[in-house]
Amino acid sequence: MAELGIEAEETRILKNPGVLPKLIDETYKQGFRRFLVGGGDGTLSLAAEALVGKEEAHLGVLPFGTGNSFARDLGIKTDIEHALQIIAEGNIEHIDVGKINDMNFLNVATLGLSSLVAAGLQPHMKKRFGPFAYLMPALQASRLVKPFHVRIDLPEGASEFEAFQLVIGNGRFHAGPFPLGHGAGLTAGSLVVYAVDTSRRSALLRYALALAAGRHSDLPEVRTWYVQEGRIETRPVKKVVVDGEPSTTTPANFSLLPGALKVYAPVNLDANLPKPEAPA
Repeated sequence: MAELGIEAEETRILKNPGVLPKLIDETYKQGFRRFLVGGGDGTLSLAAEALVGKEEAHLGVLPFGTGNSFARDLGIKTDIEHALQIIAEGNIEHIDVGKINDMNFLNVATLGLSSLVAAGLQPHMKKRFGPFAYLMPALQASRLVKPFHVRIDLPEGASEFEAFQLVIGNGRFHAGPFPLGHGAGLTAGSLVVYAVDTSRRSALLRYALALAAGRHSDLPEVRTWYVQEGRIETRPVKKVVVDGEPSTTTPANFSLLPGALKVYAPVNLDANLPKPEAPA
């Protein structure tokens, strides 16, 4: 940081990331405007929670997490030297933020299969195995997950179906390096919502293989919408994982906050993304 001309006036190491929003509020009142946050997607989501709506406040991302989806969304490599170089260059982008119930999110809010994966993932596994730590919980979740009834209300109308998984995404990537959908991005001006619309367990394997190739939206079992707001109801009530952390439950209202967060990022972030496809 010193070599790049970045001066840290104050440094904190937090054992409990949950205190981060309060810490940001306090230091913002003291006159701090540049916040460099090291952590995973859940920690960065907490920082965004505090920084949205604060004039002149900027977020710098240091990718210390396992999947680092948000850093990938920003075009930041998963090494600290590159992240600091982006901060030193000083380019600020205004990015979209998602909101579900009373929580903001940067990447995704999910329910169904991913909730079981998150429940089975232990912190020590992430530290020891990195991205591979998701493998065993994912295999266990695929055996345990049950289809659930979904009603989704969107400006274009309502739909009801049975699903194993539902994803509300804001950036380009989710579950680490996997693309969210055609035209998704932090400045795209819309959320990408998709559902694995089936009660057949055999479809989960096709979904997993297609997800790894970034082609899950091509599957007939996957329904995709590009929207700015909506509401989800489920039977039974489902936990919602927000940026990797179980955080709320259904029913859930969701919406987009366009350009609500200022972050250090490469110039022309998302400039070359293709336009979203027509809603399916």
